Amino acid sequence: MYGKTVLWPWGRNKIMVRLENNADMFDMWKSADYTVDMEKFAQGFWNMANPTAKWDSSKNSATIDEMDLTVNMLQKEVVEKKMKWKGQDDGMIELKINASQKLKEIYERN
Repeated sequence: MYGKTVLWPWGRNKIMVRLENNADMFDMWKSADYTVDMEKFAQGFWNMANPTAKWDSSKNSATIDEMDLTVNMLQKEVVEKKMKWKGQDDGMIELKINASQKLKEIYERN
């Protein structure tokens, strides 16, 4: 609805799909979160490319990998390797946050 789908050939029997969310808080302030079933997307894409054949799960398969924005790492690797910055006063801040429900709500909200 408020998005864009871009497809690139990535190799033999491989495509890259980029889904862009063009909605913003001004236009979509009451909207629900949208999800895309990439398995169904892959099956539909295959069916469009092979109109005389039918998707058979025992013969056909789709491998779906979520990539980071630069498409050079799997998203799960980015999360695993993300640097965890530690400040000198993190222990003191954690004590203050845990002692105050109001601070805890603010911290968890951001």
